[in-house]
Amino acid sequence: GLPQGHAPVIRELIIPVFRDNKIVAILGVGNRETPYGSRDIDVISQLANMAWDIVMMKRYQEDREKILYDMGERIKEIRCLYESSNIAKSSSSIGDILRQIMSILPRAWQFPEIASACIAIDGIAYSSGPWADVPWRISSPVNAGGRERGKVELIYREERPGAEEGPFLAKERNLIDTVARTIGEAIERIE
Repeated sequence: GLPQGHAPVIRELIIPVFRDNKIVAILGVGNRETPYGSRDIDVISQLANMAWDIVMMKRYQEDREKILYDMGERIKEIRCLYESSNIAKSSSSIGDILRQIMSILPRAWQFPEIASACIAIDGIAYSSGPWADVPWRISSPVNAGGRERGKVELIYREERPGAEEGPFLAKERNLIDTVARTIGEAIERIE
């Protein structure tokens, strides 16, 4: 049946859109005063196929944009891991390592413009920018010498859409855990 208030259907023409021998869409027109002819079928078929092509191009464009965005996020994470590793290996001062890693950490997150990092070891904390007591935080313990020595923590100062862990991505969980492990290994090397 037709929805309430719908005009009565006198005539209709339904055109399927085929791709790989499967119907992927249909386009319907109706209520022409005279019967539909072969010319109408050709024109509506072309219109239906063009409409489907536009839909598919839009989908491909959205997929491409998502892939490019995701690649950009992975590049930021890899850059952070690379820089953290180099910092941890090249410095002989725990304070220098913590300050330098803390300064690069926010750039690696999905929303760096509202991110702040804090690394606290043995009661001494280094933070990058404004710190607030907010619910949007992710942290990882820093273990060295068989005990927990502190933590690496990152906050968002504003709410962001939910992801796998609050507003944080699963890859960001892996990132902060790896950075915390890198710091722990550096502390063990220096001490």
